Amino acid sequence: MTSVVTAFAALGALVFTGLSLSATEQGQVTDRYTKAIDQIGTQGDDRLQVRLGGVYALERLAHDSPNDQPTIVEVLSAFARGGLPRHVEDSSGSKTCPAPTSKLVQISPDVQAAFRVLGRRDHGHDQGAVTDLRSVCLNRTKLVGVDFRGADFSGSDLKSADWRGSDLSGTRFVGAYLVEMILDHANLESANFEEANFGGANLKGAMFGGANLKGVDFKGASLEGAHLDHVDLTSVEHDDKTKTDGATHEGSPGAWW
Repeated sequence: MTSVVTAFAALGALVFTGLSLSATEQGQVTDRYTKAIDQIGTQGDDRLQVRLGGVYALERLAHDSPNDQPTIVEVLSAFARGGLPRHVEDSSGSKTCPAPTSKLVQISPDVQAAFRVLGRRDHGHDQGAVTDLRSVCLNRTKLVGVDFRGADFSGSDLKSADWRGSDLSGTRFVGAYLVEMILDHANLESANFEEANFGGANLKGAMFGGANLKGVDFKGASLEGAHLDHVDLTSVEHDDKTKTDGATHEGSPGAWW
């Protein structure tokens, strides 16, 4: 993780513009940024509070210097990715996530803090930057009510994760493994789920308005009371175990119930 953060630190030194700041003010911003990067790059369980301080220092810096928020979003995304398991390749060449030993996996407090900061930022200053959490392992995690609007989870494994009530509008889950995920009453509007696997997932009351569901697998999923209005369902896979009682599908071609 340190090498990733260091790389972004170098990037940040180049892209910090400070167009609206004086030379003195810009120097102060750069010093604060460098100190925060040093803090989040520290290793060891005994340095947790230092890393937390760095995460919240970057949040304050994004507030004080909005032009630099895109870089801070990239840095915090890299920090979070570095604190999460990644896919491993077995002897057959298949890539899977490490099997957790408990029902729900606990995310470290510093990564959770990064998630909170990324979720509550003013997206109006992103300039195209997104929370990048592609191809990570978040299987069996519990993040109830988390805000990941516009994030990219393409290719990630979220099997049996509990993210009920979360705001995932505009988020990318292209090719993601969402089997048995709990997303009841989550906001999934305008999200891109192309080729995602929702097999056996709990999607009760979820809002899918405007989402891309091309090639999605809903076999065995619970869509009871879900809002599937104005989405194309013509290529969605389903079976006799897919529950749709009370689900709406106004203006949705391919609805099968």
